[in-house]
Amino acid sequence: MPMPDLEVKTLSEDEYPLWNAFVLNAPQGTFFHQSAWTEIISLATGRPLRIIVCKRGEDILAGLILFDNLKWGLNMATPVPLIPFNGPLLGVMDQAGEHKVIARTLQYSELFVRFLTKYYDFWILDTGFGFHDIRSFQWAGCKLEPVYTYQKKMAAGIELEDTYNQSLRRKIKESEDLGISVKQVDYTEKFLDLYQKSYNRHDINPPVGKAMIKKILTMIIKLPQIKLFVAELENKILAGRVILEDQNAIYDLMAGGDDPTGLGATYTVHTVLSKYAKTEKHFDFMGAGHPGVEQFKRSFGGKLELGFRLTGKVRFPLSFLINMRNANLTRRRKL
Repeated sequence: MPMPDLEVKTLSEDEYPLWNAFVLNAPQGTFFHQSAWTEIISLATGRPLRIIVCKRGEDILAGLILFDNLKWGLNMATPVPLIPFNGPLLGVMDQAGEHKVIARTLQYSELFVRFLTKYYDFWILDTGFGFHDIRSFQWAGCKLEPVYTYQKKMAAGIELEDTYNQSLRRKIKESEDLGISVKQVDYTEKFLDLYQKSYNRHDINPPVGKAMIKKILTMIIKLPQIKLFVAELENKILAGRVILEDQNAIYDLMAGGDDPTGLGATYTVHTVLSKYAKTEKHFDFMGAGHPGVEQFKRSFGGKLELGFRLTGKVRFPLSFLINMRNANLTRRRKL
């Protein structure tokens, strides 16, 4: 595929304002792509940030974000907490016809695959939920895993509770009868305990430890895009949710709860949805991959959306180490 005038490069820090402007105008751009967010996550995790772009002259046409992970002498780019989308992100192509948009998407993706294959021994990309043309990655032999979420469109004139299922409406009524209240707070150490207990209750390991989540939360809570809501009953915090708002969406960033009835979590989400009900944005539940959690999120009436985790081919010697590890796991299961 001819691409003589296109260049793939790593941006320097003084070019980040150009990247932020690109993200702001990109149809799928989010606050998660902005340097204000990625630099915080980089600082908190100690993982160097790298922004890769495809350019024509001085114009950024597409890009992705990576967090380098140098381990065992190998150069890897692996996921970090609270970066749900790290590429590819495509710029505006309003003037291009459908066939040209497809061709450009394939071109940019192919260039990114070449760059990643050249400079990394191992890499993972998580696409946005609107990026569906992953054929360049598929043709390059990448591993493709579907990732799901529920997104709920909010707009004036839509009655929220009409979109809920019947069981959820009963829980909201029960929460109101009990006197559960939801309020926004600046920060509470209690949320960290609730966060850990939620994962324990569903037999899921949290993505990172409590100390790391505390470090990240105390940094991001100062951003105007971040809000923490908690549900209380008789001065006891039942549940909490960290919400991120950007120009197009509301993201259900982190959640925690210590309430077997689920009323605290239910009423918190309902209250947050009510707060943003007329914003013309969509509410992203940030995942629908666990059966118990999926059912809870589905009850609010969102639309199922599909994204992908793209994993590049693993180079030797990492491929050898992974094969040895898998062989050992198989041998243990047989014993």
